[in-house]
Amino acid sequence: MKKVLYICLASTMFLLSCSSDDSVPLTHEMGEWELNSFILSDLPEGFEGREGVIVAINALRFGGSVFEQYELSLNSDQTYSRKITFEVGPSARDNGTWVLDEDDFLILTNEDGDDIEFEIVQNRNEQLWWAEPANFTMFHDSVTSEDLEGLTDEEEEALLNIVPLNLVYAFERVEE
Repeated sequence: MKKVLYICLASTMFLLSCSSDDSVPLTHEMGEWELNSFILSDLPEGFEGREGVIVAINALRFGGSVFEQYELSLNSDQTYSRKITFEVGPSARDNGTWVLDEDDFLILTNEDGDDIEFEIVQNRNEQLWWAEPANFTMFHDSVTSEDLEGLTDEEEEALLNIVPLNLVYAFERVEE
């Protein structure tokens, strides 16, 4: 009888030691995300009129390319996969690991070991927003459509300014 008791006790201890106490707790940012839009943020003086403007994902060019779809998976094992589909040309894909640091920066480390950092500006409900610095060419808030009437392309171009801002990527959770 003692042998049976010892075997049961040893079996129980073995099973308990196999349970995963090291598992990563589930957090809000884990899951499937799709880029819904961009938002202009932190514009300098004279350009505040565009603060918070929502821009469709296919309305901006990145090195001559236009996004059609941007999908991101942040997995509970701290791996990620990302697929960016462009209006023209092949899709871009990458995989790697991710971490959300104590300063709310999402750091994606791709398979080549390169880090890409994004500042998380909203991480609640069904939304995950990150921001990164960008430069946009735009007119000063004081320039009106009437000011542009009748101008040549060169005159119009002379009124444009390179404006530093934060470009917010507004992701929505994909329903599973």
